[in-house]
Amino acid sequence: MLDLPSAIIPAPAPAIELAVSNGERVLPARYQAATTPHGHPVVGVLLLGTDGPWRLFARLADALVHAGYPVLALDRLDTLAPDARPGAIAAAADLLRRRAAAAHLAVVGTTEQATAVAGVPTDGLALLGTRLPPPSSLSELDVFDALESFSGALVVLGAGQTEEQGGSVQALFARAVRWRHDRADRHLELGVLDGPRATLPLDADHDLAPSAYVGMVCEFVRQWLDRRFGPGYPRSWQGPPPTPEVQERPRQDDPAAWV
Repeated sequence: MLDLPSAIIPAPAPAIELAVSNGERVLPARYQAATTPHGHPVVGVLLLGTDGPWRLFARLADALVHAGYPVLALDRLDTLAPDARPGAIAAAADLLRRRAAAAHLAVVGTTEQATAVAGVPTDGLALLGTRLPPPSSLSELDVFDALESFSGALVVLGAGQTEEQGGSVQALFARAVRWRHDRADRHLELGVLDGPRATLPLDADHDLAPSAYVGMVCEFVRQWLDRRFGPGYPRSWQGPPPTPEVQERPRQDDPAAWV
């Protein structure tokens, strides 16, 4: 698939203020239009926040808009009663689909918001942890009971100390695999981000910095959107295009030809 350099994507338009109503409360939202590269489907991204810990949502919105994804960020969702939040998210998703003429829709929230988004119609769902080691707990990433009714593509990202929490990591992965195989229409990616390790001096480990965590999350979410709904794997991962000599060569199905 063609992966156009970001330099030729026009600069995104400034964010505009919108209002989202679920019939009970009007919530403010910020919409940022973006130009999707020609030939690729428009993928709208709904963020369930405008700031968040370490400005997570704000930085993610900037990264996605500059990558060509139109973004709607819903604000003050936590001021609603829990049973009113799914309706507000569904209303915001519908607004984004219409505003961006999106062929696909992805929702990005925190792992704490898993219950609120479980029943919202969406093609993809990204849930992000908001705690870092050492106080972080892998139980924060166990969203699978809350998402029992969800089908589609799911990515869950969070932080943990994989060496110290080895048993918990394996147990989490086991629950994730069971959830994935319960329904054939599910796709799952689960990532636990660990802090960088220093080889010298001995035992001089470094804690995972918030800025590093947010940077990795922004990159992984963008790549997930590219793979599942957008322009595909980056061209740099695919190697150079085949030469005319290779293109014109007849196909050889003999396994010896693959070596």
